[in-house]
Amino acid sequence: MTYRLLFAGLSEPEARRLEAMADPLGLAITNESLSKAVDRARQDKPHLVVLDVSDSAMAMEVLGHLKTHAKTRDMQVVVLAAREDSEERDIALDLGAAGYITKPITPDFLAKLSAFLSGQGD
Repeated sequence: MTYRLLFAGLSEPEARRLEAMADPLGLAITNESLSKAVDRARQDKPHLVVLDVSDSAMAMEVLGHLKTHAKTRDMQVVVLAAREDSEERDIALDLGAAGYITKPITPDFLAKLSAFLSGQGD
């Protein structure tokens, strides 16, 4: 089975690196801007949405929209941060995020995402 993952807010170099690592694992990666993430999620119905919180306020707004809209509220959403921030993590979890993970994007990062896809995530 190919899992569809929607990333929102990644830089282009991060997205290319992620796609190269994910392809052999059968993960189909789409990267979208935060401003278009909700519409893309409604359209594509990914198995997992990963929001980069580089722009924390906008990412949390997108998370709120995803978790309250009928077509997206049941989607798993994971928040991706540059560094651990307990306040930001608590806000994300309160808004309905399935988890909060930190960069860098490495093979270990993909293993963490695989845990969410298999229902074993935090």
